[in-house]
Amino acid sequence: MDAMILAAGQGTRMLPLTEKTPKPLLKVGGHSMLDYHLSMLTELGFEKVVINISHLHEQIDEYVKNNSHNGLDIDLSVEESGPIGTAEGIRKCVDKFTSDTVLVMSGDLFTNCRPQTLELGDGYDAHLVLVPNPTHRSKGDFLFHDGVLAPRVGRKVGLTFSGIGIYRTKLFRDSKYTSVDLGDVLRALVKDGRVSGEVYEGIWVDVGNIERLEKAREMANLLT
Repeated sequence: MDAMILAAGQGTRMLPLTEKTPKPLLKVGGHSMLDYHLSMLTELGFEKVVINISHLHEQIDEYVKNNSHNGLDIDLSVEESGPIGTAEGIRKCVDKFTSDTVLVMSGDLFTNCRPQTLELGDGYDAHLVLVPNPTHRSKGDFLFHDGVLAPRVGRKVGLTFSGIGIYRTKLFRDSKYTSVDLGDVLRALVKDGRVSGEVYEGIWVDVGNIERLEKAREMANLLT
């Protein structure tokens, strides 16, 4: 299986911290968020990862060149004119993948999650790790029952997508799923009943703003 980290975001909600530092290189507990992701992939047995980058991408390029990352082969996909969207970023890299499935994770997570499965069952094109709803997403993204995701409707409360998922690479060649945003692709797949899932209830922070960065740093201190 291949792996990809989505790290092309501008990090505008993290200003002024991201004015001179790309968000994946911001420190949590003495290590950058990108450090944690690469360590997780190494631990899971991955040998290669693709990272899409844009804002201040030269810094991430330098970071990759100056660190061994336990021998992990890192391939950078530069979006020089600015981020092109999460799904489009994966689509741009699809020819770099050597297997028919890819583990994709958001670059702005702080978590010690390790997916319970790296396999896709028959009839499913994606498998998502879900988490209990954080305060900023109190109703969640999807309903979840018997291992399968369904659209969240009306006032029903679901679970939140963690930013970690496994996908068949053919999705990003399929003319049916053309949105540039991965969220739109996932909602279409869920509506078609083609997404399985699992729930993770451990440490997880979507580091989308400075307040959540401080929360991640507090949680990291508890681990030391």
